[in-house]
Amino acid sequence: MASHRTVLTQCLLSSLTKTILARAIASRTCRELWINLETMFTSQSQAKVFQIRHQLTNLKKGSLSITDHYRKVRLLSDTITAAGEPLRHSEVVSYLLNGLNSEFDTFFISVTTRATPISSAELFNLLLTLESRISLTSTQQGLLPTPSVNLTTNSSSQAAQGNQRGGRYGYRGGRTRGGRSFSSFQQPSP
Repeated sequence: MASHRTVLTQCLLSSLTKTILARAIASRTCRELWINLETMFTSQSQAKVFQIRHQLTNLKKGSLSITDHYRKVRLLSDTITAAGEPLRHSEVVSYLLNGLNSEFDTFFISVTTRATPISSAELFNLLLTLESRISLTSTQQGLLPTPSVNLTTNSSSQAAQGNQRGGRYGYRGGRTRGGRSFSSFQQPSP
């Protein structure tokens, strides 16, 4: 009859994938196998945690809706928790805020200067309200006519003729042959 340790070792080895089994097969005892597996998964978990933190730090809302941005942050937050390092609520809030576009700058300032901390759920609700307001405002602005300016200019010869007849610019000079003036005209000073 096989000992309990041998049975336990065989059970552990039979439950491993081929990749992990190749690394763990050299273990001679159940304890050694367990330590090898723990070391291997701990290092993988740490690498995963660093990778997820990097993703959270660089995550930007971009053209995503607030709901999609929130879901991405929550998914990464849940993944890092599953890897053994849960985020504090303030960290989740920080990642949510740091990923926002510049159109949320005033909101960002108001949230970060609050006397009391905000939960990620409360932040999400406020962001949804603000997103709805921004969308409504931009839709209403799209219905208003866009102001425009039409500007016409005269050619230099027409401007000179206009000035001879008491036009906008001060006329200096007298009449000469044929009723035309060859004197210069002066623009008004600002």
